[in-house]
Amino acid sequence: MKRQKDGRHGHIGLRWLAGGSAALIVCGMQAPYFVSYASVTTEIQAFRNNVIQLSGIMDTKGELSQTVTRGEFAKALVLASSYKDSAAASSIAAANDVPATSEYAPYIRIALRQGWMRTYLGGQFKPDEPVKMQDATKAILTLLGYTDDDFSGDIAASRLASFNSLELNEEVGQKSLTDTLSVQECINLFYNLLKASPKTGSGIYGSLFDLSLASDGEIDPNDLMESSMTGPLLVRTIDELKKAIPFDVESANLYFNGYSSRYMSYDSAIRQNGWLVVYYNEGNNTVWAYGEDFGDSQYHVVKGEITKIYYEANNIVSPTSVVLDDNATYLLGSSEVKFMLGINGDIKLGDDVVLICQTNTGTDSDGDDLDTYTVVGVIKYQRNTDGSTTGTSNVIYAGSSGPGSGTTVSGASGNSGSGSDTDGSTGGTDSGSTGEN
Repeated sequence: MKRQKDGRHGHIGLRWLAGGSAALIVCGMQAPYFVSYASVTTEIQAFRNNVIQLSGIMDTKGELSQTVTRGEFAKALVLASSYKDSAAASSIAAANDVPATSEYAPYIRIALRQGWMRTYLGGQFKPDEPVKMQDATKAILTLLGYTDDDFSGDIAASRLASFNSLELNEEVGQKSLTDTLSVQECINLFYNLLKASPKTGSGIYGSLFDLSLASDGEIDPNDLMESSMTGPLLVRTIDELKKAIPFDVESANLYFNGYSSRYMSYDSAIRQNGWLVVYYNEGNNTVWAYGEDFGDSQYHVVKGEITKIYYEANNIVSPTSVVLDDNATYLLGSSEVKFMLGINGDIKLGDDVVLICQTNTGTDSDGDDLDTYTVVGVIKYQRNTDGSTTGTSNVIYAGSSGPGSGTTVSGASGNSGSGSDTDGSTGGTDSGSTGEN
């Protein structure tokens, strides 16, 4: 496989564990801290839990074997729906046994009004009783647009059969209508809901949360990173990491290069490589860190000095690509990134940067594989006089343009002065050029 780099700078995979095949292969990544094959199932479940936690549907940090009550399930239903921001307090009781002062009253009121759940005889909801599979199948199928008219005979049994045939019971198994559900089982049911197709229309239910499916059929983790993460941040010491994260890192949910990790792994990686790129989510005390591993992945991080900035011949304001001191060319994907590296931006020729890149594999003129990189985020940092990268980082972030955006550059230019950019025109600048940026 050919690459647009000479190997002097490592590329770091920005990826979560996103499903069975990805869990086993992780695009060939050779991470220094990794999970064994035996724990892959645990990692897949951890990924599902993260999706539900970050989506705000359920709290997945408690006791997962605990039975879920009907009141708790009603709340999760609302938080998994278009009414997630509409649960307001009221002076009216939600049901005969659910006073207006109950913490679940706003959610139960919506669940009953929308027909997702029903009361028992006498108008009682029984919020403290365990939720049963019969409740879950009706509620989730109703969220997907199904009605009682879609089922015949014994409606409850017919509904359960359809629920299973749609694989909404994935990672839950064959349940009877009267079986109760644990927190973990409900997490899996809501994850399955997110990736399911509605009865009518296109796409997946999770589009309500701006989610999409990755190539393996699971929720694309990059969608969650873009919508709920703060970062990327460059940290060079463990103390700098602690200062950058607004919660206790040692007790947080930690991931390193896409795998569940421990605090000591962060400390070891920083000591070994001198830096980490981190994202964090304050809502659920989770940190994702990435360090050098020289592996392949859809997303990479590369660190180096900007030696060339390329423009279109007829536009000297908005650059199209940059070259680092690894002689690799990186296309600038989003307007924010282009502005930051343009003549009015804060990042100039000769600056030390970390580029967050989307990786695309194509072929060159000889038919060989060729990796190309599109920049979706930038960090600028200051190098010390001794060449080290310790100290307080000057962090600038341009945001993410998202998977699949932009166009990739197919060749690196090692020439000084001008060089070819994405449309074949010339307009490159380096440290020896006039009009230097």
